[in-house]
Amino acid sequence: MDNTKVLIIDDDDDVRELVGELLSITDNFQVQTAESGNIALEKINHWQPDIIFIDQHLDDMSGLTLLDKALKCLPDCQAIMLTGDSSQALAVQAFRHGASDFVSKPFDHEYLILVAQRAVNQLASIRELKNTRALFISADEQRQEAEDSWRRERDFLSTMSHELRTPAQIIHTTLSLIKDELRQMQSSLSEARAIIEQNESKYSERLYEIINTITSPLINEDDFNGEKLQRIEADVEEAQKAAQRLRNTTTRVLDLAKLSSGQVEFLFSDHDISEMATSVCRNFRTTADERNISLSVNTSRTVRAEVDQTFMEQVLTNIISNALKFTPKKGSITITVTEIGGIISISVADTGEGVPVGEEQKIFQRFQQATRKDGGPTVEGTGLGLAICQQIVLKHNGIIYATHNHPQGLIVNIEIPRRQQNNLTAA
Repeated sequence: MDNTKVLIIDDDDDVRELVGELLSITDNFQVQTAESGNIALEKINHWQPDIIFIDQHLDDMSGLTLLDKALKCLPDCQAIMLTGDSSQALAVQAFRHGASDFVSKPFDHEYLILVAQRAVNQLASIRELKNTRALFISADEQRQEAEDSWRRERDFLSTMSHELRTPAQIIHTTLSLIKDELRQMQSSLSEARAIIEQNESKYSERLYEIINTITSPLINEDDFNGEKLQRIEADVEEAQKAAQRLRNTTTRVLDLAKLSSGQVEFLFSDHDISEMATSVCRNFRTTADERNISLSVNTSRTVRAEVDQTFMEQVLTNIISNALKFTPKKGSITITVTEIGGIISISVADTGEGVPVGEEQKIFQRFQQATRKDGGPTVEGTGLGLAICQQIVLKHNGIIYATHNHPQGLIVNIEIPRRQQNNLTAA
């Protein structure tokens, strides 16, 4: 510590002068003196010294009394009793009152300087400890604030998902009913028109005019061809798709919130990962064939691991679905399953556009999608599928990351241990 403030309190002028001279040998001390307790208290309040030397026998109060008042004002101040009363009883009292050291008169000059330096070191340690404690408190407060913020976000997402998922389901169901009614209406109108046309000869001209007048608002020539009903049906179908996307989004948000908060129980058991990957691929076979995309599983042998089947199948489904979304026609998607040293590796390699260098991990962040290399708009999606995959893989004590598939495309890699430490269950 540089420029440590030292207050020397003694009613003996010679002692004050001598101690001041000894401490002035080094430039590390700023020295002031006081000949009485009351003067000392004024300087303590205004100057706030770091170290004080206190004589026990002052004219206006005892050194112990002054010690109590000084430490009440400056708790971290290093107080050193400097007195001609060298009794052990006084030393014990001084330490009980909070003194950091005790020096008897007459004193050795080098020893006095050593005591002063020891007080400096002790004061520095106290301040360092306080700073460290303040940092810990600050870090703890920041951690607590982050946890509270995360908890509020989780609760909000959970509430929002619950609030949106039910109306989305109602909208989707209602639109389905409307769609069915439109188809039934179109069928009924066609039947009605056919009956009229078939029986036209049976009615008198006047009766036919009456029947035609009644039914014409429903089956006039403009609408009868079904164009208007088809347009309405197409609009309903688009609205139904939008409701389905909303329902899927809210479900994924809720799933991610539950996974992040640890509210989901994982049930681990032994499974054939190669067969699991093959089974998931079958669900995408039709879509891949329609776009002439090669979809294959590459594994040389049976690879088994302890996983939660439902969640691991969800991971594979999300990744393969994502690969199909970005792979052009006549492209390829290859799933490779291997085991090396007790670590199961699953990679999904596509020949799509890939992601720009430096954005490989961005695709695993919530509500994030990689920037297109051509600068065009991002593909429609929630940006939650791979974030959910990351949470599930983490629950399997594994890692998930992306690498470039040269010369074109992306590889999503998963690495998990063959056996889980908690074996059968994990929360």
